[in-house]
Amino acid sequence: MTEKKFLKQKSISTLLVVVLAVLWISYLTRSLLLNEWGMEFGILLGRRVWELLEFGSVIFVSGLVGIKVTRLFLPRISYALCCAYGVGLGLGFLALYIFFCGRLGFLRMETVIYFFLFSSLVGFKEALLFIRKTKEKWIRIRLIENADLTTWILRGVVILSGIMLLTGAYSPILDYDSLEYHVGIPDLYLKAGKIFPISSNMFSHFPMNVEMLYLVFLLLGKVGFIKLLNVFFAGLSGFLIYQFTGPIWGKKSALLSLALFLCSIHLAGVAWLGKSDLGLVYFSLAALLLFLEANSRNRMLSGIFAGLALGSKTTALIYVWACLFLVGGFQFIREKKKGKILLSGLLFLIFSLLVVSPWWLKNWIETGDPIFPFGYPLFQNHFWPLELYQRLKVHYGTLSLTHQTNLANSFTWMIQHADDFIPTAYIGLPLIFLSLKEPKLLALFIYVSAGYILGFLKTTGDSRFLLPVFPALSILAGVSFTQFRSSVPLRRIMACAFSIFMIWNLGFMTLYLEGLGAERSLFSLESTPKYLRHRLPPYRAVEFLNRAMKPGEKVLLVGEARVFYLKRDVLASTPFDVPVIVQYLEGAKNSGEIYQRLRSDGISYILIHQNEMRRLDHSFPHWSDRIDGRKLNLFLRDYSKPVFHQEKGGIDIYKIIKP
Repeated sequence: MTEKKFLKQKSISTLLVVVLAVLWISYLTRSLLLNEWGMEFGILLGRRVWELLEFGSVIFVSGLVGIKVTRLFLPRISYALCCAYGVGLGLGFLALYIFFCGRLGFLRMETVIYFFLFSSLVGFKEALLFIRKTKEKWIRIRLIENADLTTWILRGVVILSGIMLLTGAYSPILDYDSLEYHVGIPDLYLKAGKIFPISSNMFSHFPMNVEMLYLVFLLLGKVGFIKLLNVFFAGLSGFLIYQFTGPIWGKKSALLSLALFLCSIHLAGVAWLGKSDLGLVYFSLAALLLFLEANSRNRMLSGIFAGLALGSKTTALIYVWACLFLVGGFQFIREKKKGKILLSGLLFLIFSLLVVSPWWLKNWIETGDPIFPFGYPLFQNHFWPLELYQRLKVHYGTLSLTHQTNLANSFTWMIQHADDFIPTAYIGLPLIFLSLKEPKLLALFIYVSAGYILGFLKTTGDSRFLLPVFPALSILAGVSFTQFRSSVPLRRIMACAFSIFMIWNLGFMTLYLEGLGAERSLFSLESTPKYLRHRLPPYRAVEFLNRAMKPGEKVLLVGEARVFYLKRDVLASTPFDVPVIVQYLEGAKNSGEIYQRLRSDGISYILIHQNEMRRLDHSFPHWSDRIDGRKLNLFLRDYSKPVFHQEKGGIDIYKIIKP
């Protein structure tokens, strides 16, 4: 391209951007000055920007100590890559700190402030360096950069995916699992002011590093930051993919890998549900990329990230240890210095065990099973009855098979599990590098293959449990397309495949957002209570209890486990536990004895969700076998009065009274 032609293109592009900017500014000015809605929009925009600044400040301060530690371990890596590792590492340290404080009974806002002060003092120089580096970077960035059409399209996909992810993060939490334990359990810890064993909720014995970060936001009174954290983990994983791939295989490979990763429909779905999977995705990705360098410093830091992944979700055993040991075995075969590989592998193992040991030790003390409940056949703990373990095994052991058999031809299944086809489609692409003997790509290929096979065999087969291999898949796919030199027809076929994938996912992300109604929350067109009344059946009953119950009173839930929005003390059980009501009914000779048992525990209300009980009986056979319906009905007749009834969902609330 001649200099004259380049300057002409740049001038046209710059003029176009300036015109668009002027039109946008004039629109905002007209709205803000001449329109009442414009004033509201301006205030709302300022509020949203302020929320993002608050969230960013929490992440920034938390990450300073992590950046400091990363620079100590890896002083020669680029500063951008150091930040990609360090910020996540700082969040991991914050999660462990909150866990220890919670076990000691110090769950207060001051607890979080102390960590922020410590991180600021330790990372003060890192903060100054970050500001200087960021300032220099922004000065160097040009408004219009000379790039081809493909690069601009990929940038557009990344920006659009980021906007959509951020939009969905503003919707209130609706997901059953999140309300039951991902956010529900941290909320119970917050009410108690400590982390304690919850005998009626088996999920309270799962590792919860990401949930500890949710607890930080609950302590700060920022419930809306929970979904923003998931989006941040997605963005941080994408940033890590870009910074790792770019220097090795070029910016176009990095950009394509980033676009493929961020525009995943299932990645977006998990981010908007408020689960903990994206924390696992980031920690396992960081562990993998650091593990690819067979030296002691990288392996130690990789072990720390592996421990954080294991402390986020037990399925990390598949992706962190099994897969990385396969990668380590591959490196052991290739390298001549066997002792160096063995030593670095041992350091990885030691550091990962040290980081995850608090969670495993907690579970061992409380249940006798460090990886509860998955170690039940080995440890045979008495905390959990055999029938409950069998219920869990049957449910998760048959869910994927029956679900896919019954709905294999269903369009709904294709939408919900779109990413299940992605590993199958991409798994063959890296084979082209087998002849090139590229060590890092071969290691990634081994990780993806092992992770996909083991993840599919040892979990329900749901895409959510396969997400930890998706970043590596994105790297392999992006590098394969940009680096592979072959015939034009083959490259066009691959380009069409990637284009269809991106259009498919972006289209369904749009439909997902529409169904979620996230824009109504983002632009404050609908208040949070109104939003929840229309989309969460038990929310009206929850509102009633929040108004009617006095401090110190408790409510017992029967057939309902979503405890998050209840502001009072609550007793509830998951589908994998014995219903709490059973301990009050079993062995009671009459209704009076049941009354005494309930009142001695401070229970003043009972909520019964009939439709949910029927669903649980259908999905979890024998769930209600131990509930004596006759005793319960007699007690409700003699020692309670109905105070709330909701036809939709079949929800009834009874206030316990003395006859």
